[in-house]
Amino acid sequence: MCYDVQVGHERLIKDGIHSGAPCEQINKLIDDYNEKFNPAFPLPNVYHHVSAFTHPEIGVIHKQGDELVIEPMTWGLIPFWVKDRALANKLWNQTPNARAETMFEKPSYRAAARKRRGIIVINSFYEHHHFSGKAYPFNVRYKKGESMVVAVLHEEWKDKETEEVVKSFSIVTTGGNELMSVIHNNPKLKEPRMPVFLEGEAINEWLGTPESSDSHLTLLPLCKPLLSEELTAYPVKPLRGKNALGNIPEAAEQYEYPELVLDTELVDILS
Repeated sequence: MCYDVQVGHERLIKDGIHSGAPCEQINKLIDDYNEKFNPAFPLPNVYHHVSAFTHPEIGVIHKQGDELVIEPMTWGLIPFWVKDRALANKLWNQTPNARAETMFEKPSYRAAARKRRGIIVINSFYEHHHFSGKAYPFNVRYKKGESMVVAVLHEEWKDKETEEVVKSFSIVTTGGNELMSVIHNNPKLKEPRMPVFLEGEAINEWLGTPESSDSHLTLLPLCKPLLSEELTAYPVKPLRGKNALGNIPEAAEQYEYPELVLDTELVDILS
């Protein structure tokens, strides 16, 4: 699962920006956007914590022909075939994540998996750890401190009554690694999950693999968990409920829960 993220690059507030930069220059693409628009649009540009269920707009990078494009899209995918707003509102609460193993089969995702794949760039993501009947939020990020490139599927849906066009996305997830098996230990879940992170040439393959009957043979091997050694994690203050901090810097800061020292498996994996 991945329902909560921290997004550090500029929040996208225009319809999009076009660039001929290759996939390896994604950071430059974002920097160019920041330089072009940020001085003129001094709006909030950071999500220290944001939940999928608030349906925020996050910048999705994808290809149009041979060109890279950044567009703001709503988190929670609305399939193109949805007939009305009522069904759209129901579905986007069920589609923040798409399981890599079934994305080529599920009606909500299979068209996007074949031909509408993108990425988002985040600083970190959050998961809840369960211990002694309570849930404790953790921030998970790269040890090396770099931004994380996350695989997504995206769609475009048109409301036939209002003519509004909604562009939306789902984060692609895969089975969790050893670290996530300890942190993301919700007893109600069959297995731990984590986002699909892409690096190097895998970004090119994800964005650029052409639609075909066997494209899944190229794409599914990319959807593997990161090694635990690449990640670090720490507890943070509550993300939900009356004590949630909201979208402020402190939401991503480390916070110690004294009782968690009794959770020996957690202490071992984080030490």
